Amino acid sequence: MRLRLSALVVLLGLSACGGEATTATVSGSGQPLALSDLTGSWSNDSVTLQVNDAGDFVVLSAEDPDQTDPLLGGFVARDEEDLIFVTGVGGECPGQSGVYAAAIDAATLTLNLVEDPCPVRVSWFEKPLALVGD
Repeated sequence: MRLRLSALVVLLGLSACGGEATTATVSGSGQPLALSDLTGSWSNDSVTLQVNDAGDFVVLSAEDPDQTDPLLGGFVARDEEDLIFVTGVGGECPGQSGVYAAAIDAATLTLNLVEDPCPVRVSWFEKPLALVGD
């Protein structure tokens, strides 16, 4: 609960600050990216990002598909323009939030760094992620 309240404060702060980030969109639709658009498994050669309908996410190693312990996990939120990945207390970068401009084009999710103090998450999200099983 405390982590979710912290994320709300982050969201309010980001909304108040504005910025020049690209609006998160679903390509070709002209519609803003909804959290439900992220539901599923997305993978590149480094990691698999899994997001459920509630907005919870885990990041698993793409090199070890049978891995049961995530590299990190938490929840993803959305402000007017960006996605905020809020990391839980376990795994890499505990309690840190990363902000990304996002776009989905066909079955590819691109996350463009806005601000993230977690260098390992930045490196994982540098390459586009392809929707798995679509």
